[in-house]
Amino acid sequence: MRGDHGADGEADDRTAGHPLRRFAEFGILPGYEFPNEPCTLRLRNDPHEEDPIALERRFGIAQYQPNASVHARGHRWRVVGLDNASPWNPQSPHPDWVYVRCGDCDLCYAVQQHGYCPRCRSTTIPVNDQRGLPGHEFGGFIAIRDDTPVLEEEDRYALAALVSCHPQWNGRCIHRFRLSTGWNAELREEEEIRWLNEWKPASAAEREAGAPQLHENAHGFYLCPVCGRDLKMPEDQNASQRGGRSRSRQTEQNDPYGHTRECLQRGQPPQVLAITARLLATTLRLIVTLPPDWEAEDYQRWGYSLGYALRTGMRHLFMLDGSELEFELEPMWKIREPAPHWKGMLTFIDTAVGGSGFLERAAAQFHQVAAQAMDHLDHVDCESACYRCLKSYNNQRHHQHLQWPLILPDLEHLSQSAPVTLETEKSVQDDPKPWLEAYAAGVSSPLELKFLRQFEQYGLPVDKQVPVAANAGEHPISVADFVVVYLI
Repeated sequence: MRGDHGADGEADDRTAGHPLRRFAEFGILPGYEFPNEPCTLRLRNDPHEEDPIALERRFGIAQYQPNASVHARGHRWRVVGLDNASPWNPQSPHPDWVYVRCGDCDLCYAVQQHGYCPRCRSTTIPVNDQRGLPGHEFGGFIAIRDDTPVLEEEDRYALAALVSCHPQWNGRCIHRFRLSTGWNAELREEEEIRWLNEWKPASAAEREAGAPQLHENAHGFYLCPVCGRDLKMPEDQNASQRGGRSRSRQTEQNDPYGHTRECLQRGQPPQVLAITARLLATTLRLIVTLPPDWEAEDYQRWGYSLGYALRTGMRHLFMLDGSELEFELEPMWKIREPAPHWKGMLTFIDTAVGGSGFLERAAAQFHQVAAQAMDHLDHVDCESACYRCLKSYNNQRHHQHLQWPLILPDLEHLSQSAPVTLETEKSVQDDPKPWLEAYAAGVSSPLELKFLRQFEQYGLPVDKQVPVAANAGEHPISVADFVVVYLI
């Protein structure tokens, strides 16, 4: 039977208090009727303290992280550490997930389970990360009243932007498809998805003071997994040695780092860590060979626009709520064999417990998904993106990349015919050479290259990839594959 198991292979019984949810994890009951594991926040000294507030775990590890400000029950609260009474916190002080970060494609993956990056197959790991970074699956936090006015912009920092998504490229590949664009699509079930919060990069002052940090791009957290306190580094760790006898007595009574009196790690400096959440999910991944001259900005503009448009098409076709489907644009990376080229991945994640089944239908009906997306983008008074088409509260950190006119040719091409089913063996790979030949000729797909060769065979001069506006002088709303040049 299918179920949620830990890294050591043992069953995770933290959901045993809800037996029907366990049936959903095994695929016996529909998972969309049951919430995923929560992240809870207990409000200390609140009249209803015994009833914590809760979010889905992947959102809560940012919204309820240490020092976060939370507005609830008519007051402002500040998160001060872990709730030791919460059943959603691990019982062991050891990391639940030890991970490294790929030096080529930036994927975080479990160092114990893989000898190389499961996405790009690289063995390159930053020097400071090679021993593994500690990730803890904390799910219960505690907060105190803090009704002081918000005076610093720091309090308004976009916490959601701190959480990164890392699909682990495991699970079982159950279907592969060839889309009408020539791209491959891959459907996996029980793929492990990791959401990771490493906090912001360390400040210049913290770097200068030599404060511990997770790695050069992330500060990490100073949470004690034993007593739950959010620890601090003293401004001068040698102050107790220079303060004389009275200073020593004070240090004995008050731990300089903030541990509780009963903590087994009392007197020990904080061990920097990351907060992570884990989910087994069904994923649909579009695998695309990218133009060789694309920069990261080009890929993000195209990928986020197309991904969120297709996500909207799926929601409309299957009448889904927004929280039932996640989209993740995986970073582009370079593949060296059989010919050097860039790859990109658009990944859709079904977050329902045990999977809801709609991604399987979406993969088989992808031409209808693209058609629904085009219908949705048919609107007025919008030249790039708006809250009517692609923008939303949840994707606000990507708003600068969204441009719906850029992806209309791809949507039109995707809607032309139904996907073709391929064999599921890993040996069946898409050949990048036709795409590289098309990009070298200045067109955007192998099909366009065939048309170009036909134009050349009959001596018809054409311009390639021409922006098209509704009226002269206006902003382009699409890109024409070819424009025939009439010679007079």
